[in-house]
Amino acid sequence: MWPEPSPGPARKPHPRPAPEDWGELLAWWSPESFCDTLLSAAALWPHTTLMWWARRSAHEAAIHRLDAEHARGLPVPTLLFDPDFAADGIDELLSLIAARRCTVAAPAEVLLHAADAGRVWNLRLAPGQGVEVGNDEGPAIDFDAAIVGTADAVYRALWRRPSAAIITGDQLLLNQLKSP
Repeated sequence: MWPEPSPGPARKPHPRPAPEDWGELLAWWSPESFCDTLLSAAALWPHTTLMWWARRSAHEAAIHRLDAEHARGLPVPTLLFDPDFAADGIDELLSLIAARRCTVAAPAEVLLHAADAGRVWNLRLAPGQGVEVGNDEGPAIDFDAAIVGTADAVYRALWRRPSAAIITGDQLLLNQLKSP
């Protein structure tokens, strides 16, 4: 259910119409543009709700933009996403995954390392439980699977998009990290 508008003057945001030119469309569909549109509705929603939707929508728009570029057959730049944005996307995706139950037979450790963002996520998977995320504790010494690379590459790999990330270890464990 959508949140009730905050008290105050009732007005609707008026997003710009979608451009017809491909280059302009990509800029219009950028995470920053999408967030600007959401922020124009600040008077309608509570701040925490607005920020949650802005973050969630920015990452959805970013991944859909990647999909559009792939579908169009365009070469996708290796570093399309800023390291801080991609690292936030990894955090955001892990928060969606963490509550899910795992089907692993035995406890396991998965390492995610985004070198350019200086970020490490040590994931602990346990039978019948969610994913426990340990952030920035330094890389785990013993892990069963890993995704390592730039924040952009790890972000794409977690979303199951073409990526330059280095993926090692048990692929079945990595399949537990399903994107929404």
